[in-house]
Amino acid sequence: MAEFLSAIEKTSSNFSNILYGTTDSLSEELDKGTKGDIYLFSLTFTLCITFASVVSSGGNPVSTRAMLANAGVLAAGLSVVGSLGLVSLCGVKFVSLVGIMPFLIIGIGVDDMFLLMSSWSEAISEKIFVDRKSAVAAHLGATFASAGIGITVTSLTDFVTFIIGTTSTFRSVTNFSIYTGVAVLFCYICQASFFGGCLSLHTRRVLSQRHFLTCMKTKSRKELKEKGKSSCVAVICGGSIPQSPRDDESICEKLPRLTIPKLVINSVGRVVIIVGFLGYLAASIYGVINLPQGLVLYNLVPKSSYYHSFLVLNEEHFPSHLPVAFVVDGQVDYSGNDGDQLRLLISLAQNYSLMVPNFQRCWLTDYVTSAYYSNTSFVNNLRDVFLPANPLYYNDVILDPTNTSIIASRCYVVSRSIRSQYDLADVMTRMRSLADDSPLHVFAYQQSFVALEQYLAVLPATLQMVGVAIAVIFVVCVVFLLHPFMVVLVTITVAMILVGIFGFMYYWDTPLSSITMIHLVMSVGFSVDFSAHVCSAYLVSDASTRKERAHDAISHAASAIFNGGVSSLLGVILLVFSDSYIFISFFRIMVLVIGFGMLHAVLFLPAVLSLIGPQNSQIGASAPMTDSTGQSDDITMTSCKNAPTGHGKSDNNDITRSKNAPGGQNPADDNYDTSRENAAGESGQDKETYKNLVHECKTIKEANPSLNSANEIYLQPISKTGNGEDDDHCKILMESLNIKHMIADSIFEGIGYLNYEKKFWDVNIHVKGQRFCCHRVLLASVSKFFENNLAPDNKKNYPFNVFIINDNVTPQLFGSLLEILHTGKDPVTVESVKDYLKMSAYLQIDFLTKYCESFLMNNFTANNVLSFWKFAQAHSLPNVAKICYTWAAEHIDILPQDELLSLPKSMLLIILSLQKKLSMDAVCQTILSWVEIDLDKRQTYLEELLPFVCFPHLSPSYLFDLSCNLRYQLNDVLCGGISQGVEFYLKGICGNDANIQMQILAQQTVKLQLPDIAPCCVAIGVKTEMNSSPQGIYTISTKTCCPLAPVPKNPGLHFASCTWQNAIYLSGGVTQPNFFAVYRPGDNQWQELPDLPGNGRAQHAMAAVNSCIYVIGGSLSKRRFPNNRQPSSVLKYDLKSSTWHDFCILPEDVLEATAAVLGHRIYLFGGVNSDLVQCVDTCGCSAYTAGYLPCTLTLRALSNGGIIYVVLSPKEILRMWETF
Repeated sequence: MAEFLSAIEKTSSNFSNILYGTTDSLSEELDKGTKGDIYLFSLTFTLCITFASVVSSGGNPVSTRAMLANAGVLAAGLSVVGSLGLVSLCGVKFVSLVGIMPFLIIGIGVDDMFLLMSSWSEAISEKIFVDRKSAVAAHLGATFASAGIGITVTSLTDFVTFIIGTTSTFRSVTNFSIYTGVAVLFCYICQASFFGGCLSLHTRRVLSQRHFLTCMKTKSRKELKEKGKSSCVAVICGGSIPQSPRDDESICEKLPRLTIPKLVINSVGRVVIIVGFLGYLAASIYGVINLPQGLVLYNLVPKSSYYHSFLVLNEEHFPSHLPVAFVVDGQVDYSGNDGDQLRLLISLAQNYSLMVPNFQRCWLTDYVTSAYYSNTSFVNNLRDVFLPANPLYYNDVILDPTNTSIIASRCYVVSRSIRSQYDLADVMTRMRSLADDSPLHVFAYQQSFVALEQYLAVLPATLQMVGVAIAVIFVVCVVFLLHPFMVVLVTITVAMILVGIFGFMYYWDTPLSSITMIHLVMSVGFSVDFSAHVCSAYLVSDASTRKERAHDAISHAASAIFNGGVSSLLGVILLVFSDSYIFISFFRIMVLVIGFGMLHAVLFLPAVLSLIGPQNSQIGASAPMTDSTGQSDDITMTSCKNAPTGHGKSDNNDITRSKNAPGGQNPADDNYDTSRENAAGESGQDKETYKNLVHECKTIKEANPSLNSANEIYLQPISKTGNGEDDDHCKILMESLNIKHMIADSIFEGIGYLNYEKKFWDVNIHVKGQRFCCHRVLLASVSKFFENNLAPDNKKNYPFNVFIINDNVTPQLFGSLLEILHTGKDPVTVESVKDYLKMSAYLQIDFLTKYCESFLMNNFTANNVLSFWKFAQAHSLPNVAKICYTWAAEHIDILPQDELLSLPKSMLLIILSLQKKLSMDAVCQTILSWVEIDLDKRQTYLEELLPFVCFPHLSPSYLFDLSCNLRYQLNDVLCGGISQGVEFYLKGICGNDANIQMQILAQQTVKLQLPDIAPCCVAIGVKTEMNSSPQGIYTISTKTCCPLAPVPKNPGLHFASCTWQNAIYLSGGVTQPNFFAVYRPGDNQWQELPDLPGNGRAQHAMAAVNSCIYVIGGSLSKRRFPNNRQPSSVLKYDLKSSTWHDFCILPEDVLEATAAVLGHRIYLFGGVNSDLVQCVDTCGCSAYTAGYLPCTLTLRALSNGGIIYVVLSPKEILRMWETF
């Protein structure tokens, strides 16, 4: 075939034009035309990137989103590549229709990108309260919370639409739907992940005030000008974080936002829009009624193709006689009854009105009427005589490999000259019906039947898929939009858009066909895109009236819709230059979809919503207070003359306050005063209603605790007696009222009334999707968090939106907090106190934290105190933790044993250091029982816990039991303690040797209340003019100081010291960097130990763990090393073997750091110009960075009772504990 085409293409004539075609020309030229226009995708991609960059180039070099827009287009491109690769890998054939998929996905992706960037611009200017490290995540959360519904609804509807398209009976439509559906899904994933990641980087860059191109930190243009920079440098290099959504908008974004709402939200504009859309709908319906169906074959072929000219001239000059072949498949008895049935079938076909009655080309008819026919040698004569004499039928009869039987054959009939495609479809239907009715295994075939099938299937298939798609969209909108009116409105809008598309196809000469069918099904998903954006924006608007909400909705979505629509049009605009009918029809449908979708979204929907849209339902911040008992007692109170109310109004009438009476008054009661209703008016009644709710079941005594006992009689419920006693009562009460209480009550009632009336709300707090309308001054007055973050804003329109994104603040808790502030209701219970503590700690509400602490103090039990303590440690609530462990230490004897033994080591250390109730035997047994719970792991902690045991004070029987327990014999500290206890008892007590007793007791580390042993502090000092360093001991109880034995050598400045088992170890120093010695208080003597290895240390730290001394960091001697090089190694001295070893390397060298021990870990804090917290793990022989300090000062740290106290300044101390 290729050789024929090549040869005839080279053939030319001077007298005529040669037009030609083959049976494969249609499919070949169709593929060639489609694939030849693929280059347009690269141009479209470039055009979309350019447009997105221009539209997003507003603002300044910090706030501009130009680079971010490129990432959005790239995300769409990645989804195209991913879809083509994955679906092709799964074996789905690439058909010509798939060529339009990239243009479609680019439009969808860019539309989602513009919506996300618009929401980001609004989120970046809002106040979102999170920790500084979580700022990026918080802004991204607010962005996707705002735009997530829109892009999810549109992507889901598009995806479901193409899933429905896979059910089509047309294979090309099915394959196209598979490729495009996967691409839509990938586009959604790429926008949420890839573009979301780029959005995260962009947010971090903007919040860090970095230049969009260089990513270097910069200053605002004003600051650069103040520093003397030129205006050019300031414009090119200067920038700042946007303070409002308008700050980083370009003219392309501002223009739709400023113009469209003015055109739509006014009376004249709405009338013109509705009338115009009624005319549009009438014209569309007319076009739908007259919309033609079918597909002219030559339209499928590019006009530049040889086959296009052939088809055009063939249709113009030659009659369309359609040859139809009846193909018999399989072996049949042509010489008998089967042959008769075939000839009957041919005769019936010829008798059809649209067929030529006297024409057929059938080998069987001619063979039977020929002289060569023989019933006995049917196949032999056919093969050997008839076919050679009639070569025309060679291709109509297929013999088996042995040439003894016929396995297939065909006969032709021809139609009349037919111009109408519908008549041709009737011919196809009739011929197929005759073949189906025949008892033979026969079927009718004609090459053009493939194209003619659409006339039968395209309309039902289109209506079916469009209907199912609309139904699915309805379900999706129900799930995501939630509001019934909005769901119905979006569905009606989609139907109107589809009617317009179908109708205007008639005016644009685009008939309904198998190709335009998939475009129409696709348009269902696109039709909902813009409508969903507007409706979701309308629902989240905070405005109170329909008109204002519609204005907010179109202002929010106008620029995203306009720019997204324009970008989608740019994505297909280049297809107008294509030669492919598939691309051209796709361009026409997309123009109609985008154009009508934009018009409905920015004109029709706002006009309708401003007229009949749903009203706003504000989320109230308070709820009516209810009695905890659920009863409805009537309480009659005397209203004092001249007493202040919520807004300064006063009266001398009695009020009966009842839960069941409307407005807080009972008309059936004798005390109901109608003059109040007439005088106060409606607002006065509302105010009194709220006051009644707030003060229900409260007495004046509860509100004014300063009243003396003489006035208590007047606090009981009384009734009006009419004898003038009320005035006397009021005078007595007024004399006892404090002005502060009056002011507080007035403010409390006034704020509550304003909240009840929904007046002066100036901030909307959003907590996990729920909105609370609040008074900013009230929040700032009770919370340092809100005081610091709710600063005055440049925005003129209130209320504005702020977001709190933290797991400790839930909508239920925040609503309860507002109820506390407005009504004084106490919602704290044992079950909820933890949640309120977490919220109050995060929001820095001191009164609520103190109240919860007080609540805990009054509700501690032995069964819950340890769980509250664990909670306080887990959530960094030091005050609560202190209350818990103090109470637990005081009541250690009644704590549940299983809970006590399940405590982590750090918490057990704290309790042991504070408790004073347990005997020494009980302390030791508690420690050993705790270790036995997990012996393999906890046995390593014995050296930290056993110093709380004074072994000489253990009872002899308990000592005997310990000495017989072989499970702990391998622990040196335990064995040494038992030996000391036994020696103290046998030699000291039984042997009555006081010296032995004192020597052993002096070695104990536990705090002892003994008359002859007092707690002391040892101070070691340095005098540079002397050869030795003095030291003294300070007795805390007697507040006296006396000198001790001097240090053998003067170490000079910057030595280090630590303690281990009542001995003081000293090392290094400027003058003696290798010096190492120990001081034993019992002997009042120093002992020099092996020198520090190498060149010694100065400005280092020391710590002792498990009978080992560790020398950490510092510097080498300046005398030996003038450059003062800092070693980063950690040295270890083993007290048992008296040897030094290199232990590990620090992550960072430090000078003059301070060390403290928790368990087997040594924590190194700060140092000169360092804010690091480094940890040396003595069990793991390693060191790592554990955290950072808030400053770089040289600090001091102390470990006591499982807690490290780090001194930053005389007024600031950090506290740290481990959680294991």
